[in-house]
Amino acid sequence: MTTNSLRTPLRERLGPALANRLWPRTVLLRRLLAGALFVLAIVLALLPGPASAGPMRPVLTTAHDLDSGVRLRAADLRVRLTPANAIPAGALTSVGQAEGRALAGAARAGEQLTDTRLAGPASAGPGRVAVPVRLGDTAIAGLLHPGTLVDVIAGDADTGQGQVLATGARVVTVPPAAESAASASSAKGDRDGRLVVLALPADTAHRVAASSLHREVTVTLQ
Repeated sequence: MTTNSLRTPLRERLGPALANRLWPRTVLLRRLLAGALFVLAIVLALLPGPASAGPMRPVLTTAHDLDSGVRLRAADLRVRLTPANAIPAGALTSVGQAEGRALAGAARAGEQLTDTRLAGPASAGPGRVAVPVRLGDTAIAGLLHPGTLVDVIAGDADTGQGQVLATGARVVTVPPAAESAASASSAKGDRDGRLVVLALPADTAHRVAASSLHREVTVTLQ
């Protein structure tokens, strides 16, 4: 095909009848393509900008996977610069804020740490306090995890009956068995039992704490 033939109008090269049939389809395809490009441009314009936009702030993160209840060491923690708009409320910013504290729940490597991720008043929740309780039946502790709801029961050695001290207590953390045993051996009276931390209303927490000093305490799962 010569150059001159390529310059020949489509109608003349294909014939009037065939050209008339193809022309509307060509126009339709062009319009559909233009519409698709227009919609794509709108979608791209509405997408959020890159996460790195904006000022950077230090935030405390975990250096590796950690189990619930572990006592945090400096080697378990990392401070990373993070976009300010990606940092949650209550985020910790230095190793000193968490070192020596117990982790309220298991954490994955790189997870940002907030005040509620550490066992203590903040992790107990509004209107509640964190109470350490040593359970008479250590096997029960293996069934407990942060967030588990339990009823707290104190046993009576004389009558063999149990007294319900609290209902709807929430498990904050269950320290590792080795750490719990170490604290038991150093406690006054050398009491045995697995330690758990429960979140309770203040008045109920005082009653549970007082009873656990001289009576065997256990829990039932709700």
